[in-house]
Amino acid sequence: MEIGDRLSHMVERLRLQGEAKLPPERELAEQLGVSRGTVRKELAGLVSSGQIEQRVGRGGGSYIRDVGVAAYITSGAGGAPFTVSRSLNAVVGIPTLLVDQGYQPSTRILRAEERDALEGERAQLALDPGERVVTIRRLRSANDVPLSLEDMTLPARVFPDILSRDLSSIYELMAGEYGTPVVTAQERIGIGEATPSAAYLLRVSPGTPLFDIERVALDADGRPIELSRDLFRSDITRLTVTSQ
Repeated sequence: MEIGDRLSHMVERLRLQGEAKLPPERELAEQLGVSRGTVRKELAGLVSSGQIEQRVGRGGGSYIRDVGVAAYITSGAGGAPFTVSRSLNAVVGIPTLLVDQGYQPSTRILRAEERDALEGERAQLALDPGERVVTIRRLRSANDVPLSLEDMTLPARVFPDILSRDLSSIYELMAGEYGTPVVTAQERIGIGEATPSAAYLLRVSPGTPLFDIERVALDADGRPIELSRDLFRSDITRLTVTSQ
């Protein structure tokens, strides 16, 4: 289990126990068997996702935000307020997809950074040793209802300085600003379960089934230029395909 997920589980367990505050960074690092720098980075992610807030000064620390069960559930009686269709026959960005169906899209950037590529990322993106990647985590919403949680990895060499741009519609950036549009994509679709952190962001209960979509996108030359994993709410998403 990833360090971020372990911390999220800890937050949920302490919340259920009525605790208001996480242990100090040093104690968390010892419990998790990682450095304080790693703990600090993951705590920043929990702040971004709204699970905790950090206070400074006397009595400071990482405090668990007070959220009830209703925070996990979409408002409205009896379930989902609408259904979004995602076609498996075309490569379309989420903002365009939502606008075409009459919904108002919004994007929340949860994390964006450049770092050295991991071994698996190098293999899937055909990168050389020592190359760097840009990683972006975004929360997508339709009409202010959370729809999907996306983790995207791009080769930094192909998209230099992309982190300084508006990241709400990266496919438009890739095509318009960099002249490197996504032409085809290879997707693998499965069913996953919402972790506590994903559940909080998507406003579903932990363990709720989610569409788990892994994608490698290619440019016109067949070069891999995007590696992504998208988690879609299964209660408001319908996957469609047209057979020929």
